[in-house]
Amino acid sequence: MAATAREPLDHEDLLTISTDGSSIGNGKAEAAAGVGVFFGVSDPRNIGRPLGLGPQTNQRAELSAILDALTAAPLTMNVLIRTDSKYCKNIVEKWYDTWEYRSWLKPKGIEHLNMDLIERVMALKKRRSRRDATTEFFWVKGHAGDPGNEAADKLAEAGARRAYWEKHGRWPIGDRSLPQNRPGDVDFVLGKKVVRREDGKGEDLVPLTPEELKAQLAALRGWKAKREPVGDGRVGQDKVSKKKAKKKTRQNGK
Repeated sequence: MAATAREPLDHEDLLTISTDGSSIGNGKAEAAAGVGVFFGVSDPRNIGRPLGLGPQTNQRAELSAILDALTAAPLTMNVLIRTDSKYCKNIVEKWYDTWEYRSWLKPKGIEHLNMDLIERVMALKKRRSRRDATTEFFWVKGHAGDPGNEAADKLAEAGARRAYWEKHGRWPIGDRSLPQNRPGDVDFVLGKKVVRREDGKGEDLVPLTPEELKAQLAALRGWKAKREPVGDGRVGQDKVSKKKAKKKTRQNGK
C-alpha cells in the first residue's frame, strides 16, 4: 500500500500559501480564467484577478497562481505551496527534468504546453534555492472543505467572472454566484470598470460613461440592450420585442 504524503508542519519559518485557478468554459473559445492566491484571512497579499493574456485554460490559471505566490513571497523565506493541481505539482517535482532533457518536446516532437509559465515558476524556485530558501508543494483535494483551498478557489472564481465580464460584457449564462438583486455588493461591477494603468503596474477602477452604465445594468438583470436601425434609419425596437411583434402579427392574421 502506497504511503500517504504528509504535509510539512507549520512553523514561523514556513510561509504557507494556497493557490488555485479557475476557468469558465475551459477548453472553449469563450473561456475566461482567473487566478487565486490565499495567504490568510484579510491578508493584503491575497490575489483574485483575471488570468490576462494567453489561452484561458485552467492549467495556465493554476500555474499563474503559483507564479504570483512565489513572486509575492520573500526570497529568503521557506514556502509551502498548497495546490489542488496534480499537474502543477508533478511538473515541479517529477516531469521538469525529463522535459528539459528532451528539449521540452513530447515523443512526437510537439512542445509541451505552458512552457512560458513553467519556465518562470522554475526560475523563481531555483532563485529561491540559491538563497537557501525551500519551495515545497503539497497537493490537497479540491472542493473538499480545506479552508485554504476553498478561499483560494473563491478568489480564482471571482477573477474568472471578472475576466468573463471584461471579455463578453455580461455574466456567464446561469451564473448565480453573484447577488443579482444587490449588485452594489460587487464594487468592481456597479458603475465602474477596470482599466490597466499606462505604466502596466496595476489597475484602477474608473467610472463608466452613461452608455456603459446602461449596458452594465442591463447585463446584471440578465439581458443585454440591443437596438438596431430600421429601414428609414430610425432606431427600432430591441430584437426580442421585434420577434414578439412578428409573432403577434402572424397570430392575428390567422
